[in-house]
Amino acid sequence: MEDASIAATGSLLPWVRQKASNRYTKLPPVCRNTLWDNMENVAKAVEKKIGDKMPDKFGLLLDWWSHGAEHYLGVFACYETPSGPQYPLLSLAPIVVDSAGRFDAETHMAALTAFLPFLERNYLTASFWSETIVQ
Repeated sequence: MEDASIAATGSLLPWVRQKASNRYTKLPPVCRNTLWDNMENVAKAVEKKIGDKMPDKFGLLLDWWSHGAEHYLGVFACYETPSGPQYPLLSLAPIVVDSAGRFDAETHMAALTAFLPFLERNYLTASFWSETIVQ
């Protein structure tokens, strides 16, 4: 019974008893503030690494889609390197309709100007913009 799959038994018990799934259960607890600080430090390190690799001239690819009343915006940088084109994901976030109920280009620009400074870039240095829409 314990060697049976989850689908066969309808229970998670066989999976929970695997050594691989129990590997980290004995770690000491982590303070919420420590976890938050560590996650923020990882995000800053990734932002710095992407920002260091990006050239001064780059393009932005906006990829947005809607699911019901939820709207999402993915922003990719586009630039050439000797090894070929690169398209790192810069941002993937829900777009919040502002207090006036607007969901337009200005709302998108506000989202862009909010995160590009983290990469030490300005949206005005983008040499081209492209947009894809999935609904």
